[in-house]
Amino acid sequence: VCYVSNFYPPKGAIAAVEAARLAGVRIIMAGTTPPAPPPGCEYIGTVSGQDKVNLLARAKALIFPSAIECAPVTVLEAQAAGCPVIVSAYGGASENMLPDVTGYVCRDTLEMADAIGRVGKLRREDCRQWVADCRSVEQMVDGYERVLMDVVKGARW
Repeated sequence: VCYVSNFYPPKGAIAAVEAARLAGVRIIMAGTTPPAPPPGCEYIGTVSGQDKVNLLARAKALIFPSAIECAPVTVLEAQAAGCPVIVSAYGGASENMLPDVTGYVCRDTLEMADAIGRVGKLRREDCRQWVADCRSVEQMVDGYERVLMDVVKGARW
């Protein structure tokens, strides 16, 4: 499994390492880090571009335990690469995935560890298809335009 984010404590790097440990799997972590990455992980530094796509395409799952994100792009990038996601029930990450189809929404580290064990039941092609169908650039622009029109009409503030 992998974790791709920075190591600011509310992003959940320690929770990701603990979930992987409990599930008995190796975790590869990428992102900006303080002087030392959390113990028990394989740290590969920062990744971007094709290196990030390749990491996500090879991973069993992306663990994204952050509770402070409002709409994390990394969750969409993972699914677009066919990588299921395991996200926190807190924050906005669950808005960028389809529970039980493209990944799992978890309340704590124990649920994340359990989700790691179940992630093999998810189909990678369903992850890619959901992003194409529900989070394409065209769909997102259409959604923004609808909301802005509602604001102009006074239906939203």
